[in-house]
Amino acid sequence: MKQISLILLICCIAFSCTKKEKVTNETAFFDISNLVDSLLQIENKSTITRQLIVNGKKESKNLKDQDLTEIFEFLKQFNINHPKLYDKYKVTKTANETMYKAIEEGFDLREMKVIKNKTSIEEIQIYYKSENLISSSEKMIIWNPATKLDFKNTNKTLWSDPQHMDISWTYKL
Repeated sequence: MKQISLILLICCIAFSCTKKEKVTNETAFFDISNLVDSLLQIENKSTITRQLIVNGKKESKNLKDQDLTEIFEFLKQFNINHPKLYDKYKVTKTANETMYKAIEEGFDLREMKVIKNKTSIEEIQIYYKSENLISSSEKMIIWNPATKLDFKNTNKTLWSDPQHMDISWTYKL
């Protein structure tokens, strides 16, 4: 019984001495997931104009009473607000703009720029590039949360010509 008590005491001391990482607002990055979640709390049914351009072929379509959830949820994959990434991106701030740029080439999300107009988010620009020996993918995303999302994608593989796809969703919240 004494051995169990001693082991429990040692465990309690060890866990109480571990350093907890404190995240402050100054350290934390812009959290795109929080923005998406807050926008999805609003009634998000809207008339959407979707324009699709694949290798130069253009198609436009008006979609009435469409739910924006799927479109917005897609953006969560580009969230870099994780403590393990705070030393992996260089942050440059000006009065109305914050730029996050990957320090090393190994990160797929290369740049994210958040442009504010006083207190509201005016635009978010994301540059993403993924490469391996067989293929590469480049994405440029420009998002005005209140009205429009533009997504430009280029995929290249060793065995085919580059494929270009641009999708633009225009909506009003």
